[in-house]
Amino acid sequence: MTNAPPTPRQNRIAETFGDAATTYEKAGHLQRIVAQRLAKKFKEKQRPNILEIGAGTGLLTTEILRTYGDFGTLVISDLSPEKLKANRAKHAAVPHTAFALVNGEYPEKAYSLQPVFNLIATSMTVQWFENTAAGLERLRKFLTTGGELFYATLGSDYWPEWRETLESLDLQNGMIDVQDNLPGIYQRDKIKIPYGSARAFLRSLADTGTHSARPGHKPLSHKDILKACREFDRRHPDGPITWDIAYGRLTA
Repeated sequence: MTNAPPTPRQNRIAETFGDAATTYEKAGHLQRIVAQRLAKKFKEKQRPNILEIGAGTGLLTTEILRTYGDFGTLVISDLSPEKLKANRAKHAAVPHTAFALVNGEYPEKAYSLQPVFNLIATSMTVQWFENTAAGLERLRKFLTTGGELFYATLGSDYWPEWRETLESLDLQNGMIDVQDNLPGIYQRDKIKIPYGSARAFLRSLADTGTHSARPGHKPLSHKDILKACREFDRRHPDGPITWDIAYGRLTA
């Protein structure tokens, strides 16, 4: 199953995630927590046809398989070939699964996808869409009547400790802008992860591929990054970073 070419920005994001394919699961503590919490909201269904968007190396895939031991079809998709390869290595032996390179924001461009899914699930992916609300609406069209789309994404109040540190030094942050008024939001979580230090936090972003900056941002110099790390560690000795996570559910 193939996909229409992504935009240059989407290509860069896919490459960044692909570079983290071998380190993602070890570093993705937050991502694992979010996948587990999202899956707890899945409803019992009889042999559902399932589409996973932005499946990555398989944190949410594992939760889907744990929830639905018996399903019709599970299409595991991602925009990164390297991430999809890592997922396939773990789950290729599972019956009735298919692996697809899909641009989740534009599923209609995936040549073989049809609106046959009882469940669409995606975790920590839609914040990378160029227009998250519009992308979710396009995904909703691939549900059958009564089907459900569950998603988890960033809320706007994420990484306040890092944001405040940069502001105190008059440094610009490259944090991506996220939409807060998304349809179907049913829960917001503030999840604090103790990284231990600013450098460990930044390393975890690289190891999970989540360090892409918003468009047009000029990266900080090495000197400014070191200055920001020292100031963060002074303010927050245990290196805690708070993630703002929004969970949503849409129906057909």
